[in-house]
Amino acid sequence: MVKTETILCDVCKEKIGISKCSICDKDLCSSCWVISWLEVNGVYPDGSGTFGRYTLYFCGNCHSKLVSNTSSNKPLLENEFLKKLSKKTINHIKRKLILNNLENTSKEDL
Repeated sequence: MVKTETILCDVCKEKIGISKCSICDKDLCSSCWVISWLEVNGVYPDGSGTFGRYTLYFCGNCHSKLVSNTSSNKPLLENEFLKKLSKKTINHIKRKLILNNLENTSKEDL
C-alpha cells in the first residue's frame, strides 16, 4: 500500500492545494488563487527583446496588497516586490531566462 500526503489549501482549508502563492508561499487551491502573468523583458547583447511570459499565483491577501499599491498610483517598489517573491519562483524565472538565452544563442550560431 502506498501512502501519500495530501496538502490542503491554506486559505479555505477544504480543497487540495495545487499551487503556492508566489509571495508568501501559502498552499492554494484553484478557487483561492489569483493568477497574474509577468512579462520579463531582457536585453540581450544585441539589444533584442522579450524573454518570456511567466505565470504567478497569488493568494487574495498578497494580490490585494499589489492592487492597492498600483490603483492608488503609489509606485510599486520593484526591489521590495522581488524580495518578497519566494526563492522557488525566483529560481524558476532564472532557469527560464537561462534556457531562453541558450535557445536564442544556438539559433544565432546556425
